[in-house]
Amino acid sequence: MSTWNLVLEFDTDDAEFCRGVQVGAMYVGARDLESGEYLVYSVSAGNVEMTMRIAAATDCDFSAETLDDEWLSVTLTKR
Repeated sequence: MSTWNLVLEFDTDDAEFCRGVQVGAMYVGARDLESGEYLVYSVSAGNVEMTMRIAAATDCDFSAETLDDEWLSVTLTKR
């Protein structure tokens, strides 16, 4: 099993702040993709709906694979 470590610890433990940072990073990455390119993210289960919305807004296909009870591996592929 893989383990994850923080690259940069946030100065708050607020769950909504963390969700927002995750969504913002995904949106910027997906927005800048060229046709056929893709990105893979580890996404908290609470952000799956927003990830699907990002895919729709940036003309990407969405696929997900469950990693555990809290995380999914999500792929966004530019159409």
